[in-house]
Amino acid sequence: MKKFIVLLVTGMLASMNVAAEIYKCTDASGKTLYSDKPCKGESTIFTPKAGPKVDENVEQRREKTERLLRAYREEHAEDKKNAAELKAEKEKRAENCRRAKSRYRQITESRRVFRYDEDGNHVVFTDAERASATATEKAAIERWCD
Repeated sequence: MKKFIVLLVTGMLASMNVAAEIYKCTDASGKTLYSDKPCKGESTIFTPKAGPKVDENVEQRREKTERLLRAYREEHAEDKKNAAELKAEKEKRAENCRRAKSRYRQITESRRVFRYDEDGNHVVFTDAERASATATEKAAIERWCD
């Protein structure tokens, strides 16, 4: 209730026309000056009839501005999300590229390439398995590396 009364009184005070006297003076060089105090010499009193008009659509403009800002924030958040996803994808591609190059280098530069069988024993690649693994890693490099 107190807030309502304070707002009511504030609104009434703001809407009152404040009559203030403004003095219009002309100096020796012919310049026109305006002041709230009388000038030396000749001055004319100018009293404004009304203050500036209060826009009745302030609330509508404020709501429109808030809607636009909310839309901008949502769009900006979506852009940030897309940028983060793009960055994560780029990092994933770089890691996969690094791994594919490392495996390719191991296959091509090692004397013997082996794998483990079901029992955990080393099984040396045959020439056909080595050629297949080399082709697989070349394809992986082409896929992941730009």
